[in-house]
Amino acid sequence: MQLNSKVGKKILLALFVCVLPGVILSFHNVWRTYQDHLDTLNRDANFFADQLILQQTAKIKQAKYFLSELSQFSEIQNPHYSGCKTLLERQLHLVPMFSSIGIPTPDGELICSASNGEAMHLSINDSYFQNAIKYRNLAISNLSRSVHDGELHVHMAYPVEDPKTHSLLGVAVGNMPFSWWQESLIEFEGVKGTGENAEVLAFITDENNQVMASYGELAPKEGSQFTLGHYGANPAEESELNSVSLNDKHYIFAHRNLIRGNETSDLSLTFWVALPSEKGYQTALTNLRSDIVLILVALTLSIFLLWTFARFIIMNPMASLLAEFSNKNIEPGKQLSIHQLDDSIRQILNQQKNTAKHLSVTEQQLILAYQKQDLILNSASVGIIEFDQNINILSYSQRCQTFFQVPEEQIQHQHLSALAMCAGSRQCNDFQPLLDRFEANEDEDFILVTKSLRGRQQEPEELFYKWHLTRVESQASITKWVAVIEDATEQENVKRSLSERASHDWLTKLPNRYSAMESVEESIKAHHVDQFYLVLFDLNGFKLINDTFGHDVGDALLIGLSERMGSLLEPNERLARFGGDEFLLFIPGNQLLSRINFLHKEIFASIRIQNRDFHCAASAGIAVYPKDGTDTLTLIKRADLAMYEAKRKQATDCVCYRPEMENQGVERYEMESALRYAYEHNEFSLNYQPVVNPEQKRIMSVEALIRWQSASKGWVGPDKFIKVAEEMGLINQIGLWVIKQALTDLEHVKSIFGDDVCINVNLSPHQLDNSALTNELVALAQQKPSLMNNLILEVTENVLINDASVDRIYRLRKAGYRIALDDFGTGFSSLSHIARMPIDILKIDQSFIARFDDSERDRLLLKNIVAMAKDLDLHIVAEGIESEHQVNQLADMGCPNMQGYFFSKPKALSEFDTKFLLAYPLDTPCQENMALVVEEIPNQSKQLEEVID
Repeated sequence: MQLNSKVGKKILLALFVCVLPGVILSFHNVWRTYQDHLDTLNRDANFFADQLILQQTAKIKQAKYFLSELSQFSEIQNPHYSGCKTLLERQLHLVPMFSSIGIPTPDGELICSASNGEAMHLSINDSYFQNAIKYRNLAISNLSRSVHDGELHVHMAYPVEDPKTHSLLGVAVGNMPFSWWQESLIEFEGVKGTGENAEVLAFITDENNQVMASYGELAPKEGSQFTLGHYGANPAEESELNSVSLNDKHYIFAHRNLIRGNETSDLSLTFWVALPSEKGYQTALTNLRSDIVLILVALTLSIFLLWTFARFIIMNPMASLLAEFSNKNIEPGKQLSIHQLDDSIRQILNQQKNTAKHLSVTEQQLILAYQKQDLILNSASVGIIEFDQNINILSYSQRCQTFFQVPEEQIQHQHLSALAMCAGSRQCNDFQPLLDRFEANEDEDFILVTKSLRGRQQEPEELFYKWHLTRVESQASITKWVAVIEDATEQENVKRSLSERASHDWLTKLPNRYSAMESVEESIKAHHVDQFYLVLFDLNGFKLINDTFGHDVGDALLIGLSERMGSLLEPNERLARFGGDEFLLFIPGNQLLSRINFLHKEIFASIRIQNRDFHCAASAGIAVYPKDGTDTLTLIKRADLAMYEAKRKQATDCVCYRPEMENQGVERYEMESALRYAYEHNEFSLNYQPVVNPEQKRIMSVEALIRWQSASKGWVGPDKFIKVAEEMGLINQIGLWVIKQALTDLEHVKSIFGDDVCINVNLSPHQLDNSALTNELVALAQQKPSLMNNLILEVTENVLINDASVDRIYRLRKAGYRIALDDFGTGFSSLSHIARMPIDILKIDQSFIARFDDSERDRLLLKNIVAMAKDLDLHIVAEGIESEHQVNQLADMGCPNMQGYFFSKPKALSEFDTKFLLAYPLDTPCQENMALVVEEIPNQSKQLEEVID
């Protein structure tokens, strides 16, 4: 009995030692469950705050990319075109991240805008607008509530620059609504369940801790100041637990800062998210009570079972064994030790305790991992689907339910093909390309885009989803494929828009030049096409319509003509816009000249645009396949040559290509090439012809005349190359060279003709069309005002009908230049018109001088011109004087200044002597025969000290 009592006590002590850690561990697990719930809420709040920051940052990056790409479009770089508004409306529909987009000038004038609702309101005093202009980069405003629609917005501005000069053309301004914020909160509540998150709080503060927006009944009100200190807590780090009480309810707070405050951005926000912890607290308390009851019941039952086991299995046999050993002579060293048995039992209990602890930690880690996985899958912007070997759906994330309009419980464990049928009338999903790829039995990973149609409207919304399929190589898992799905609708729409812009003309919606050439190439390769016609149309006078009535009228005219062409063509006939005002017509078949002439006549008949009738004529050239060429470029080139022949001859019908046209084109090309070579290799030179005043015995001025001695063509007259230089756009460079060379020769000219002599330099109308030359001449006058005494600029009458050219002549005259009107009598200007023009000198054309001897009427008209020019205080010069008789007659009329071969032919400066001698008899009643001699002036020519740019 004494042995049983001792052993019983030891067993009870062992039971108490074994059970007590389990009790403590159970209480610890209950408390840890509660703390884990709080940690989970803290991670959820921090994770969602991170998601809000990532979404806002992504939207800013996406908006910057959109505005930067938008600023590269030619319609935006010239927003006065009517196509600007159309482009903005199309882009706003394709990329609806903005509620409105506008293109204002740097002065704030809103030229072009588009919106999904209320019109854009713009203030040039806003800092974001000024920063975009100042720093030439994306500028962002702070979050604000619109006074017009009461919605939160962020304004963004991006500069629109000229790609060549990098000058500022305007600013692309976008109004980004902040509605996505509340949508994300609603979606988050839907993910977590309405029971727990019905009291989710969220709000946004600025850098002054003022609440900009709030969500939830207990959230701080908009306009109030917020700090965690007001709620009895101190701001913690992002990873620490922040628990506060609001109206006797516990919340876990998390916040993230989005600070973009710099020289180009005012955006500085803090996103706050608060999740209620009350439910987790009540759950942990309930678990604690139930665990205590369970522990006590289990403890009682365990003690009873262990005591029964110990008594009948251990203690009684042990007592019998000891009693048997006590009756025998056993060596003391071989007797069974009770202490050894006690140690063994203690080791077994320790191993059980360690195993239980390890299993508890593993269980908690698994629970946290599953919770984190669910949170990531349901909050990610992409959808995830797991398939088995037979393409049955094993798992289906919540984002996929949004994508395909099919709930998870309806599609779980179904084949992929069932996903296309379960959406019903809500959405039509086309997964056939995906099924075909699976049926190909390819094991490698692949990417595929599928298309879905949502709604039953006449034009349902097109949705595109990109599937990233990855093969899972694991024998332990039934998952064989994992699909990551992203919404690619915006990318596909942008790609489609770019593809359409690459192949079609944005204004008329017709195929463009490159698309037309591909179509012609395909027709050449087609075996069933034996012959076809290419007709190239070019509108005559279209530039005048644009300049006179504006580009919006010109654009409307092109659109109207395109629509008319489309209505007249047969199904096998194709039309493309080949250039600015050029159209290419493709007609297959034989002997179709009558058809082409009919279309030419009908297409370009009178058309009414904006309450005005326009009579549009067009030059047309025809090339025939295969007679005129067997490849696309040759056919188009020869149609172009025929079109230019029609334009040159002003033909009313279409002109067919002839081989001799090729030679004319070659000659023109050779002339242009020789002109460029001449300009680059200094083949031009200047000749000078004096303008004399016989009565005053003075050389008034010398006219600088350009000459060209070509290395390949020999001497070429100005009448042959000046017009070509104007048409190819080289006249501005040549004209500027003439001015620079004349100024370089000025000292030499003075040494021959006297210090008071002036140089007359001709300006063509094309030079005055460009303001660059005017700016250079004005700058030269400001740098060297003394040159104004020795430089006269000559213009022709046709520049006076262009208001812009007249304004530039006014600028030159105001800068100090004297202006001469050359070749008067060959144009359409009247003296009443001349009286209002900014000119100082009137030069009568030589053809007018040559006629006055043959007609008394012309003689009287010339005399009146001289008299009226004097009344208008204009200096007058008669050109083309070739006889003494003309000199005497003009002297009688009172014309003081004359120029012509009678006095001197145009010559190089090296051909003039050191003194200029002009001798002729002046037969007038008041003067005897005499010779006009200009005294010899010592040679004062010297090297110019500086080069005149």
